[in-house]
Parts: sequence; C-alpha cells; structure tokens
Amino acid sequence: MSDASGGDVSGAADAGSTTPAEVTAAPVVSEISEAVSATEVVPEVAAEPVSEVETEPVQTSVAETVVAVPMPAPAAAEPAIKSFLSRALDALQIGKRAKLDKILAEAKRKHSITNDGVEKLLRVSDATATRYLSQLVKEGKLRRVGAQKRPTYEPA
Repeated sequence: MSDASGGDVSGAADAGSTTPAEVTAAPVVSEISEAVSATEVVPEVAAEPVSEVETEPVQTSVAETVVAVPMPAPAAAEPAIKSFLSRALDALQIGKRAKLDKILAEAKRKHSITNDGVEKLLRVSDATATRYLSQLVKEGKLRRVGAQKRPTYEPA
C-alpha cells in the first residue's frame, strides 16, 4: 500500500509504531513550526503579555490540528504607513502644482488659453483640463472670459 506521495505506509501500520495519519502529519507539523519560528519579529509598541496577543487559527487538512500563529501588531506599522502616504501625497501635489504653473506660463505667453490648449499642452483629458482651469480661476490666477460654451482663460 502506498500513500499519495508514493511512499510505502503498509509496514508502518503493521508495526504499530505510527499510523498513516501520523506519517503524513509529521511533515505538515514541522513545516508549520518552521513557519512560526521564521516569522519576523515586530517590535511591540506597548508591553503586553504574550498570552494576550491576538492569534489567528491555522488548520491543517490532515489531522485538523489548530495551531495559534501570532498576528503582527498593526500599531507598530501604522506610523510608517502614514509617513509613506504623506510623502506620496506631497509628491502628487508637487506634480500637480508644476502642471498648474505650466498652464499659467502658457497663458501669460499667449495672453490667453483654452481648455483644448491645456489638453494639448499637458496631454490630459478634457475633464482634467477643465478641473485644472477651474482651480486656477478659484485661486484668482486666471479669469474666465467669453461664452459659457467655449470660454478662454486670461491671466488675472
């Protein structure tokens, strides 16, 4: 008799020392204990007893054994994530400000600019060009002149 991995388990059952479930469960248990011991140690923010750490149950398919695996402390990673998101947002705002400055420079050079001109200048969509122009009007750097349907924007 052989198991799914091709090994002979008939002798193990006859000898009475191990059962087929124990033979198959041994590698799984050793893999789980290696994974638990190889987990990264996350410094704790507040000193808490290890017994009160939240755990996530992991079940094996062979013996339905439940092993508690410690979950990383989310509070320790939170400041790093906020710092990363803050830097990313700053980079986006700097890029947007550069585009708005480019629109202003072009409007001053030509004495006016249209939505289509912004689309071609920055290679953006109609909606994005409209949004940029509206922001510059709200900031008081451009003023809207002309018909409602096809306005031009002049430096203020």
